[in-house]
Amino acid sequence: NTELGFIATRENIFYTKNAGGSYHEAVVSVPEQYLLGGLDIFQPPNEVTELTSTTLEAKFYLTKKTGHMYACLYRSNDGGQTWEFVRELSEVTQAD
Repeated sequence: NTELGFIATRENIFYTKNAGGSYHEAVVSVPEQYLLGGLDIFQPPNEVTELTSTTLEAKFYLTKKTGHMYACLYRSNDGGQTWEFVRELSEVTQAD
């Protein structure tokens, strides 16, 4: 929506609920088999899907400690303040 927005780095997500008036750091759970600095988030085609007024889903790309990258489904039940790992979707190849 016009009020909710996100900015991401390789390690953090920041969210706004007031059209960019202020930003706050979101909490992202990263399972231990993935690198904390290997976050590549909001990958197309569906950057963030709004399931309900407070529940969001997004595909984040995470790098495992093996060096391979995987597309993973994440869900937020509080409008983007916290993101929980749901499941690994697929390995990402150079063609992706």
